[in-house]
Amino acid sequence: MKDTFYFQHDFNARNDPKLQNVLMEHGCAGIGVFWCIVEQLHEQDGILPLAGIKGIAFALHVDVKVVESIIRDFDLFQADDENFWSESVNKRLQKRVEIKDKRKKAAQHRWAEKCKCNANAMHMQSKEKERKENISSDEDNNISSSNEDSSTSVDPASQEKKIVIDYSRIMALWKENCPGFPQPRTLADDDKAKVRQRFNEMSSGDDPETAYQRIEAIFKKIGNSDFCKSGKWCSFRWVFKNATNWRKVEDGNYDNNTADSGDKVNDIWQ
Repeated sequence: MKDTFYFQHDFNARNDPKLQNVLMEHGCAGIGVFWCIVEQLHEQDGILPLAGIKGIAFALHVDVKVVESIIRDFDLFQADDENFWSESVNKRLQKRVEIKDKRKKAAQHRWAEKCKCNANAMHMQSKEKERKENISSDEDNNISSSNEDSSTSVDPASQEKKIVIDYSRIMALWKENCPGFPQPRTLADDDKAKVRQRFNEMSSGDDPETAYQRIEAIFKKIGNSDFCKSGKWCSFRWVFKNATNWRKVEDGNYDNNTADSGDKVNDIWQ
């Protein structure tokens, strides 16, 4: 869609001596023709061909001589052998271009400032993310009593074991054995802390592989349990939430029991 503009003119332009002459010679129709020509000059970047006078007259439903007279006889327009124009119109067009350029530069400046602010914000976010990752890494390699879950009965000595846990492996075991359950995309720092606590509880001696084996067996039990599948309460985080949930699964509380499926299921809301 072509841009639409308006042009300003003095509210008493009709009293201009030149337009007074047009009014006396051609009446109000002549004034109307004049302003229509001015509009067309604004639309055509300030210049029109003399050969187009007949087209102007046809479009305005006036005699060609009236259009020619207004263009040539009243010193309202300037012309050469091929084209005609208005100095006043061209000044207004130039002013419009200057205003447009100023607005464009102002918008570019605002955009540059916005990009600069966004870049600074992204840099700060990156630094904060790096800081959190460093803290998380320190927690993985340096477990202290501050990470102890009040709901677990694991002894402090086992929590102090410096074991590097493969969280991706544990999540992969969940995905493999419990495909119908919600799948966590990532683990937050507090999630990792709870997984580590449960991992230490499941570890036998200094061999971390025993914990992976027990975790896999627990996940298999959940994946085969109709009761665990029956509600949204059973999830990856539920297993590691405290020292009780995973033991109930391992003890068979949620195993399928055709004889009496309700005997072993208890305290699921932990």
